[in-house]
Formats: sequence, C-alpha cells, structure tokens
Amino acid sequence: MNSRERHRLMPAGAVAWAVLLFLYLPLAALVWMSFNAGPSALAWQGWGIHGYFDAANDTTLQRASVASLLLAAASTLVSTLLALPAAVASWHSRAAKSTALTVWIAVPLVVPEIVLALGTLLLFSALSIEPGFITVLFAHVVFCLPFAYLPIRARLAGIDRHLLEAAADLSATPWSAFRQITLPLAAPGIVAGAMLAFVASMNDYLTSYFLAGAGLTTLPMYIFSALKLGLTPKINAISTAIVGVAMLQLAGVSLVRRDRHPQTPLKT
Repeated sequence: MNSRERHRLMPAGAVAWAVLLFLYLPLAALVWMSFNAGPSALAWQGWGIHGYFDAANDTTLQRASVASLLLAAASTLVSTLLALPAAVASWHSRAAKSTALTVWIAVPLVVPEIVLALGTLLLFSALSIEPGFITVLFAHVVFCLPFAYLPIRARLAGIDRHLLEAAADLSATPWSAFRQITLPLAAPGIVAGAMLAFVASMNDYLTSYFLAGAGLTTLPMYIFSALKLGLTPKINAISTAIVGVAMLQLAGVSLVRRDRHPQTPLKT
C-alpha cells in the first residue's frame, strides 16, 4: 500500500476508532462502576466489591440465573438439532429450494421480536396453554434457529462435494459419509451456531416477558425489574458477569472457526 492509498484510508480508520469507542466505552464504564463502594452506580465513591457480594447472596437472582441457564441450554440443544438437518437438506437441494428454505428460517431475524412474541402468545392462548417454561422454550427455539442454522449452512458451503463422491466410490453409505465426512467438517459451524443460539437465548427479555407467566423469571427479566429501584453496583456486577461470559463465548467461536480444514479419515 503506497502513501497515497494510506492517506485516503486515514479518515475511514478514524471513523472506525470513533465507532469502537462509542460502543465499548459504556461497557468499560459499566465494569468500572461495578466496583463502586457507594450505594449508587452513578456517583463514584471509592473502590468496593459489595455489589458482587450482594449479587452472590441474592436468592431471587440465583433462581433467575438458573432458569436462564436451563432455558438457554435447552433452546440451544433443540435449535441446533433442528438446524443441522435443515442445513444439510439445504446444502443438497437446488439453488432455488435452498434459498427458499434459508429465507424461511431467517424470518425471525427480520420480523420485530414483539410481533413474534405477541403471535406466539396468541397461539398458546388459542390452544389454552398456560404460559410457563415450555412456552418460553418454544419461542426461544423459533428465534434461536436462524442463529444456529446460518453458521452451519455457511460451513457446509465450503465443503468440497468431491469428498462425498469419493466416499460413494469407496462404497460408503450415505450415513457413513455424513458421519465421517460431513459432520466432522461441519463441526466448527455447529459449535459456532450453538454458541450464538445460547447467547441469543440468554440475552432475551421481550419474548420471555410475554410468555413466562407468573412462575418463571429469567435473568434479563430480573435485571429490568431491579432497574426500577435504581441503578446500583449490584446491577453493574451482574451485567459485568454477563459481558464476561459473552466475551468468553465469542472467543470460543473465534477459536473454533480458525479450524477451517480439519483432516478426517474415511472408514468404510
């Protein structure tokens, strides 16, 4: 890159840094104020970790965290199990059918979440099904499915189809070829999709609020209700823990996606 091209790119670099600062400085402030010794997270009064102790000793918060973890784990498992065969079917289909299937699965990404939540609530009301864990799980699977499907489909698109043809020439059955070739090569996409689905389910508030009913409280619901009493270091401590978990998951996705060409032996 010569000096003229570098000079033309300088304004774009400055804008990029400004956007990154705009996005991440509030997160840095949130983490900083979680160590505030005062009762409010809006005025710094020295170092302290009572916010973390308050969060650890809150039994309601513990129940909400367990509920969110169970809900996220179940939605991740179900959405990934549905996304994998859908992605394989799309990969083996003609271009028109593959595009149509991808568009239908990706609909929850473009439809406003409140519309999906209201529609699901009306569906369960018409079926006389009481709101609870199952209703929230159903809704979470619906909007987590695209997050699980798209990385798997993208990973499958990079697999050389000649490998499957070679497996067929070696008398491998379709199931054997899938188990020994397609599945190992698609594993990074499966893991990445599962992690994204987990994050999407853990962070959801609106759908859970509409469908949880009176007996279920998730972690985002707890945080929103606690904010009505004011912004405290405990809320910042909870948010810091969530940000830390999300960063670890994104780091895991990045590490998994580095493995672009694993070697897979073929057994007939």
